[in-house]
This record gives sequence, structure tokens and C-alpha cells, in this order.
Amino acid sequence: MQSSFVTTNGIQLHYLHFPGDGPTIILMHGLTANAHAFDGLI
Repeated sequence: MQSSFVTTNGIQLHYLHFPGDGPTIILMHGLTANAHAFDGLI
């Protein structure tokens, strides 16, 4: 897993990258959640 930040249109976003052979998917949690909301999926 790689933890990184990207800034676009003046907004800084944090993302986690899990390398693999499958298709790319994007999971976005709600306002009061965090990336651990998807622990059972990744």
C-alpha cells in the first residue's frame, strides 16, 4: 500500500494505492468516515 497526496483545483486529496493486476476502482467514503471503512473490501 502506498499513501500519497495530490492537489487539483486547489484541493488537496489523500489517497491509498494498492497495486495489483485487476481493474482500477475508486472508493470514496463519506464525510465522517475514513479509508478504514473499506478494510473488508481491500
